[in-house]
Amino acid sequence: MALDITIPVRRKQEQEGPDIKIKEKPQGKQRDLTLLKIEEGFKQSVYDDTTGEYIPKGSKIKEDSTIVYPNGKIGGKATIGYGHKVLPVEFDSIYKPGDVVEKTKLEEQLEKDYDDKKNTIEKIIKSKKININDVPQNALSILIRNAFWGVSSSNFPTYFNSMLEGRYKTAADNLKFYDPSNPNKGYTNIYKKLKARTERVMDEILSLY
Repeated sequence: MALDITIPVRRKQEQEGPDIKIKEKPQGKQRDLTLLKIEEGFKQSVYDDTTGEYIPKGSKIKEDSTIVYPNGKIGGKATIGYGHKVLPVEFDSIYKPGDVVEKTKLEEQLEKDYDDKKNTIEKIIKSKKININDVPQNALSILIRNAFWGVSSSNFPTYFNSMLEGRYKTAADNLKFYDPSNPNKGYTNIYKKLKARTERVMDEILSLY
């Protein structure tokens, strides 16, 4: 049976008032991995996530995976495969600039990254004294996939808590605005840099109620 990977289209009118969860469409790991492959894109060599360009041999990376080019220029994060941030221990050993890595190996890396992010999010949920079984699977799926592009409980606490509490309108708005209650404070950096992707995720969140 083919996987349903439809991403909702933005609604012309948004629901007002308290969020009401109408139905839940079962999600699964395989569907999440399929969506991540679409959302993250794919490159078989180490590249700069801010430009999409492959990085040359002789480059270095800092502890946070930030690239330092041979000429001393600072770039974005060293990335490979389906959005995997290359760690210092992996750089120039497992993933060398200029080398082409087998697709199978990068698919295995994606699955490992998914499991790691899922475990991290479940630990955070448990630390908040919330029963993991009380979190809708669709909401958990979005939280895991969003972690791949830097949306976490630490840098988006209102978003994260709103997703767990079923306040999906607030959660979606917080991806776009620093302060959902006061949009005049401006857009988030994620919305500025990845507007189209952010709006697709917002649509998916809004479809939960």
